[in-house]
Amino acid sequence: MTLTRHDPEGVSTGPAGLPHASLADKECGAIGLNVLAGDQPVADVIHARTFSPSFKRQGYRPETSSWIVESNGTVTSVLISRNTCGTYHSEVLGVATFDYFPYCFFSSD
Repeated sequence: MTLTRHDPEGVSTGPAGLPHASLADKECGAIGLNVLAGDQPVADVIHARTFSPSFKRQGYRPETSSWIVESNGTVTSVLISRNTCGTYHSEVLGVATFDYFPYCFFSSD
């Protein structure tokens, strides 16, 4: 399965002639923003607004951007110890985020 969108002529390119970022790049961006931003909703909004024009140009539906933010940004926020979600959950559970990491299972539903 390819993660980039292809046109009949080859890989679709951006304004500078470089290939568009793949969905995997955008998924990593959602997780990375959780590390950089101190709060999960802020990270999700920044990511969604930043990549929305790119999704439209590449022909993806708006739901795809929402899905990436939800499946990668939202669910991983509790695993970032310096994020407000990670801090809250680790304090409520009384354990470090690294300790409950093995018990975090993600559904592909």
